[in-house]
Amino acid sequence: GCTNPSASNYNPDADLDDGSCIDVSIDYSIYLHTGANLISFYALPDNRSVEDIVSHLGDDFLGLITEGGACTYFDGYGWQGNACTILPNQGYWIIMESDAILTIENATILEPDLEYNLHVGANLISYPFIETASVSNKLPDEVEDFIIGVISEGGSCIQIDNFGWVGNGCAFQPLKGYWFIASADFSFSYDFNTLSRNISFSNEVSPLGYDYLQSTKQAFYYIKDIEGIEIGDWILSYSEDELVGLRQWQGSIVDVPVMGRDDYEYSNGYILDGISPQFKLLKDDEVIDLEGDVPGFKNNGLFMVSSLSQVLIPESYSLSQAYPNPFNPTTTLNFAIPVDNEVTLSIYNLQGREVATLIHGNMKAGYHSITWNADIHSSGLYFVTMIAGEYINTQKIMLIK
Repeated sequence: GCTNPSASNYNPDADLDDGSCIDVSIDYSIYLHTGANLISFYALPDNRSVEDIVSHLGDDFLGLITEGGACTYFDGYGWQGNACTILPNQGYWIIMESDAILTIENATILEPDLEYNLHVGANLISYPFIETASVSNKLPDEVEDFIIGVISEGGSCIQIDNFGWVGNGCAFQPLKGYWFIASADFSFSYDFNTLSRNISFSNEVSPLGYDYLQSTKQAFYYIKDIEGIEIGDWILSYSEDELVGLRQWQGSIVDVPVMGRDDYEYSNGYILDGISPQFKLLKDDEVIDLEGDVPGFKNNGLFMVSSLSQVLIPESYSLSQAYPNPFNPTTTLNFAIPVDNEVTLSIYNLQGREVATLIHGNMKAGYHSITWNADIHSSGLYFVTMIAGEYINTQKIMLIK
């Protein structure tokens, strides 16, 4: 193979007039953190079996996943899977029980003009260069219109009218793998002649106490505007009470990651397909709930959220008058709770018998509403009773058919 001329140990004086060049054998290391690591290789040894490359990781190595394939070790069965040979043009999730160093020895640098054959949808591919490069510079102009977005581990990049390429992952980095979300089938090679050596990265340091592990399933929510946010504040994403992502606000559109539940224990509690994450604003150690039109989670999803507003928290408990009242056959009940609490909202008839339980369970602080459909009940006077902690309120409602 020919040396990648972008390699740091490449000697340009070694080029021959006929266009050939020399092989260079190198050793290098990849840091792997606990959880899922999305990586690729810029140099590989002659023996490219997963067993040979990762065996020194021991029991810390839990498995390898690529697009449409996997490989792992089972006691008594050995290495199993349809992706037990490392390919130069593919990206890989490597799942780790704990932090470790993956060492690659006697490796030959890959050809820089590797061809990638992409299909419509998500394609997990490699980045075969040692230098960093911006997405806009490294992708040939003729293919950019066919790429909806590029997704890396914990980062993403999409094109937005009047903004260009936007996101936390708009620079290709060596030893990283990338999901290309394509709108058509096409083939391409990275632009070999365009390299950027001085790219600055957003090295976010998570606020103390707000940590999560990377999952092999992830989506990114591009949020344009958030009520009351200031540069330096953090946007947190949650699946119920489980933190599944965060991003710091830098004053413009931001891609907030959301981790999905995969087949590994570290992702227990992460979000499931079709469920919308909840976003919160972390400002000066205060956590503020946010609300807006948020699409449901989908692995490798890239979603636009126009705006999020702060959820107003009432100062006291209240049960507003039902509307309409009298009604036939539905009426809406609005109530407010200033703190998370157990809430019961029930309907009783004139004899004091409970005929419907509308709410019975823990509810978040805020303003809520619920509709009672009394279609199966007879006309007459009924009583609505709300109980939340020490708060009790009862009101009359009239069903007229």
